[in-house]
Amino acid sequence: MHEFYCGPTSFALHRIPPQAKQVLPAFPYIETSLDRRRLSLHEPESYWPSLPLHILCANKTGKTRAMGIREHVLTAELPPGSFQTDDTLGLTFASPQLTLLTLAPLVSIYQLAMAAYELCGAFAIFDPGPELQEQIDIANAQRLVWPGGWRQVHSKDGVAASLWIRDPLLTIPELERYCAQTKGVRGNVKLVKALRMVNGVCASPLEVQASMLLGLPPRLGGEGLGPFDNNHAIALTPAARTLAGQNTCYADLYFEGTSDRAPIVVECQGRVVHDSPEQGGVDANRTLALQEMGMDVILLTKEQLAEQVRFDTLVGHLRRKLGVRKRAKSKTALREATTLREHLFGDWETYYLPQRDLEHRNRLRTKRHKAQ
Repeated sequence: MHEFYCGPTSFALHRIPPQAKQVLPAFPYIETSLDRRRLSLHEPESYWPSLPLHILCANKTGKTRAMGIREHVLTAELPPGSFQTDDTLGLTFASPQLTLLTLAPLVSIYQLAMAAYELCGAFAIFDPGPELQEQIDIANAQRLVWPGGWRQVHSKDGVAASLWIRDPLLTIPELERYCAQTKGVRGNVKLVKALRMVNGVCASPLEVQASMLLGLPPRLGGEGLGPFDNNHAIALTPAARTLAGQNTCYADLYFEGTSDRAPIVVECQGRVVHDSPEQGGVDANRTLALQEMGMDVILLTKEQLAEQVRFDTLVGHLRRKLGVRKRAKSKTALREATTLREHLFGDWETYYLPQRDLEHRNRLRTKRHKAQ
């Protein structure tokens, strides 16, 4: 097996949209020892994966002391489709499945679950920076549709965000099959556990935050308020179609109705997507359409999740709607809840990076600053 990018590096590569790939300069070479030493002295631009670069190798003979490279030995026979070549970038790197498998030993179970949510979800986080953004805007003006459904989210003022909408890179059943095929490989057990924490397909970090905080069991830091479906399709009645102006709505979180209560729809209201008069009208029409069909609709904001007092009120309200009694949490559950919140409300641009990589990056930048 040759050396291929994996783990945090391939995860970052999977985040790059095709609009950016067309205008990016060549990725730094690491073929020789000199190339690798140069890389340690000259960090790639921010739109490229950060140092150190993680690569797979078949044995230890290729080990390097270059600060910018971290090698991982993998001798196991991997299933077909574990690697992919991006002709536009001119790079070969781990598939989404192998990316998660090689990321597993390096990060916490929460980081791994968040990464699985992103790769199996319909969104990505990528900040191109001002100069690359200008070129992306030019490319977007010349082409309306991009492979994989990639499109950048803009604020109500037209400012480009780091949030991108795209088709899922991986399905949950595909990841489950890959886990079954890689039993015994380092990281497999942890990945299987993280996969159990993934409830469904999400279209934004806010939906992931809501799904994990509300759905995970208390021993993993959540409220245990499942089961619910993510991205649940709701066929509208004729009257509801008239109100919403569409045939189908997709509920961010959908709690199936019972004989005692109506279905409950939780709609995540992210500021970037929903904070505009036009979108506000669309949301109001859709909410009324769902209510017309007898559903309870809860509009959920980031503040309601992030601020503990508001979150407790939200959970109490949802419990009453679901008919679920509140139970006292153990010390372990309280500790895990704190840890979960630290991960979910951290920096979504860098959450997948191991702590060791973050420390390495800070040391490298300090060293360069002193050299200047």
